[in-house]
Amino acid sequence: QGMTNRQHTTSRDDTDLILDQAGLLAYVQRDPEFLSELLVAFDAYRPVIVERIESAVRNHDPAELREAAHQLKGSLGNFHARAAVATARQIELAAKNATLQDAEALCKRLNDELDLLCAMVERIMQELQESI
Repeated sequence: QGMTNRQHTTSRDDTDLILDQAGLLAYVQRDPEFLSELLVAFDAYRPVIVERIESAVRNHDPAELREAAHQLKGSLGNFHARAAVATARQIELAAKNATLQDAEALCKRLNDELDLLCAMVERIMQELQESI
């Protein structure tokens, strides 16, 4: 999804569940341009890695699923993305244990969490730009 196609709105109360805002702001040193670069890069990466994960689920390929979920989990660390990291970890563990029966539902949840994460990051970026 492109950055302008976000359909989720979030409240500040949701933020702590989705991401560690203080950690994210510290990581990007409160620089909206750096945060924007991260988000643009993630927007380009997201469809590729999500397709790898979904394809691995469809093909019942636990090795590929584990690797792709692990890679996504690592990139989500840049955003201090609590919920999506936890779900990616669950997918990775399911693949490690070759228990893929819940993987499809986990993938849907992961996509929803990624939508929320990106919407929140955009809101944080906008707030940073307004505070300059």
